[in-house]
Amino acid sequence: MKIVFWIIVISVAGALLGYAFTRSQNDEARPLNEQKNSETRGGAGYDAKSDAKGDVDVTALPIDLSENAASWDFKITLETHSVELDDDLVLAASLIDEKRVEYQPTAWDGDPPGGHHREGLLQFMPLSPRPASLTLKLNGIGGEVERVFSWQIE
Repeated sequence: MKIVFWIIVISVAGALLGYAFTRSQNDEARPLNEQKNSETRGGAGYDAKSDAKGDVDVTALPIDLSENAASWDFKITLETHSVELDDDLVLAASLIDEKRVEYQPTAWDGDPPGGHHREGLLQFMPLSPRPASLTLKLNGIGGEVERVFSWQIE
């Protein structure tokens, strides 16, 4: 009788461990747009924008565009399987307000040039007064003349 009890306990424990492991593996394998995390929405609820022209996929996500932010940060992700990602993002980027005034980034805090995957924060000084809309423009990334990402400021 004791053997049957221990066989049942071990079987149940094994089944629970197997379920937990399988569930964590399935969560990691879900597409990014189905995962519930901050990767697809910025801190203030802005959506990530993507551009898959040419050999490089680019995603831009505003992280903090609040009036109190020390800098306005955009999470930039570059992905490719065919070219080196050696662009200087500070030189390639500009932020444009609804009056078409262009602002240059102050810093890139992320992966250095090279490789096939780069990710980091492109930082700008906060704009004052706060504009109603913003456009992030990236020039020359992956050989494309221009990539444009726009958001309405809430």
